[in-house]
Amino acid sequence: FCWRFTRVGPEGTTSRLTRHYRANRPENHGEAYYSGDNYLDYESESLGQRARIFDLMDRWRAGGPLLEVGCATGGLLADIEGRYGIAGLGLDVSDWAVGEATKKLGPNRVWAIDLDRDPVPDAVRRAGPLGTIVMFSVLEHLKDPLAVLAALTHLSARGTVLLLETTNADS
Repeated sequence: FCWRFTRVGPEGTTSRLTRHYRANRPENHGEAYYSGDNYLDYESESLGQRARIFDLMDRWRAGGPLLEVGCATGGLLADIEGRYGIAGLGLDVSDWAVGEATKKLGPNRVWAIDLDRDPVPDAVRRAGPLGTIVMFSVLEHLKDPLAVLAALTHLSARGTVLLLETTNADS
């Protein structure tokens, strides 16, 4: 089914319709997840999201160290590095996506992890305290989003910028 996410703020109202959210189904996050019913072309569809993230990074003066939770194939991390010079780190539940991200970013930058059950990798902990955390279209996939946010808080600096968007307004 679809969700319409609407954000109302001082800068106005923005709205977006998502076509890929399916509640209460076990997710297989292999290569097929990034095409077909979920996305026609993940890389192309995520470009619009990147523009919003860059706008927010500029507006809130986001800096490093940076962690992207739900980094998928690493496109955003590569673009952040090219645009801001921040060599960010990434976490994703998909082994396939982390393999693709590693091809783009090199080794020791992204890790396959299920944050609902696994601890944050030591390399990410050592990179902290974090200056920016990006979580776009992730909260709706977590079983206990508040516990995950609490764990990330322990890795954060005072004033860390959290850029968060969910396609499920009830998450």
